[in-house]
Amino acid sequence: MKKTLGFTYRFGVGDPTGPRSGEWRVWADRGKSDVYVAAVTIAQMIKVSLHPSGSCNSTLTSDALRAEPSDAPLRGIRERDLWTRAAQGTSVPLRIRFPAGELRPVGLVPSADTVWIPRPAPGHAVTIACHFTPAADETPDPGDTLDSDDDAWPGQSEGSQLLMSAALQNGETFWVTASVASIPNGLNATIAQQRERAALTANSRLLFGESLTDHERVLTDAAAQLP
Repeated sequence: MKKTLGFTYRFGVGDPTGPRSGEWRVWADRGKSDVYVAAVTIAQMIKVSLHPSGSCNSTLTSDALRAEPSDAPLRGIRERDLWTRAAQGTSVPLRIRFPAGELRPVGLVPSADTVWIPRPAPGHAVTIACHFTPAADETPDPGDTLDSDDDAWPGQSEGSQLLMSAALQNGETFWVTASVASIPNGLNATIAQQRERAALTANSRLLFGESLTDHERVLTDAAAQLP
């Protein structure tokens, strides 16, 4: 069997020289079907793992535990959140939401290969969705990268934009799409509560997760402080 070549895809929302989100990356290692997602600036602290077994977790790394040894609820525990993606058909175990009002100028120089999705209109958010589709009768060779010239992708009928996709070692196809919608009711209040609780510095990003269903999680990328 041919081995998956592996891939790394970097993305963000906004203007790389102006108001923007943090940079994110999604990747898979050669010959594996595990997919990982992380905010680039905190990839050594926390990442999301999407495994071919269906098991998913948001993991606090050993480096993070060493950096925060006094955090009693996290001491000795690496999994912050565990869930299982849907077993049948297309599954969307992870979404990342970028509200327009939370984009800020960032002092760090972005990576040259980062793909930037335009800033949404006020009151809206870009949502990046990670999809898995099961092996079909005719699947691409592992390692093949697909693009928008290929057949329909998950969410296309709802107006989503295909950012990337790749065939995995186990025959599944992994897809990353972007869509824009109004922010949910109550999200701004939740961001304000999380911001106050975190008490981060101005150059940091605020990241918090919520359960959509038993099989899905959504992360919100927000600014650490008000403008």
